[in-house]
Amino acid sequence: MSDDFPISKPSSPPAPRSAGTHVLSQLMIRSSASSAYAACADPDLLSQWFTTGARQDVHVGGRYSNNDGDSGEFLEVVPNQRLKFTWEQPRQAPGSRVTIEFIPQGSNDVNVRLTHSNIETEEDLAGLEDGWRWALDSLKSFLERGIGIRYAEWTSRRR
Repeated sequence: MSDDFPISKPSSPPAPRSAGTHVLSQLMIRSSASSAYAACADPDLLSQWFTTGARQDVHVGGRYSNNDGDSGEFLEVVPNQRLKFTWEQPRQAPGSRVTIEFIPQGSNDVNVRLTHSNIETEEDLAGLEDGWRWALDSLKSFLERGIGIRYAEWTSRRR
């Protein structure tokens, strides 16, 4: 992989937060909202930049799961605009919720805004802030360059 993939770097350390709060991460991507949505909704595409073995039935009440142990139920599905689902990952913030919004910016840019809410512990909050920042960087790389970024490589480049 090339050294020029996108890496978001926080401009300052994250502010302390209390438990029971949320993670908000967003990133501008040179892509259409429909392509960004498809990369999150299509299990074959999702498995190329986020996880392995993604299985998704994308409709309200449909379920998703993957080989990382993530699973949940879709609560809201608005094609090319928004996905909202429960997060039932037993090792990190079970019982929380994720909303991904695809906000067009001009003719071929999209602001992807991810909110992960109802996070109960500071440990989960810290891990999810980093994890979702990686996920959006990997999505950006996948949509703009055709290849996702492995988490281990992303963390080594951020140092």
